[in-house]
Amino acid sequence: MAIVVECPHCESQFTLQPDLIGKSMRCPNPDCREIFTVQPTAATKLINTPEPPSAPAAPPEPTSEPFLVVLEGEAVVQT
Repeated sequence: MAIVVECPHCESQFTLQPDLIGKSMRCPNPDCREIFTVQPTAATKLINTPEPPSAPAAPPEPTSEPFLVVLEGEAVVQT
């Protein structure tokens, strides 16, 4: 999730993570660079941002059970 924030000095808008609400930051606009407290804009709705991909599932543990291997149409049991 993200929020829309507006710099109170230059009125530039940008998106930030909601956990920055209430913290001080410097405006990223190179013409402004003023420090202000992060507050979402009045008409802000939380913006859905894609979640980072989760770690791939670990491969299954090898078992000592026999498994079936098919070679050119023949079934061969491996142990």
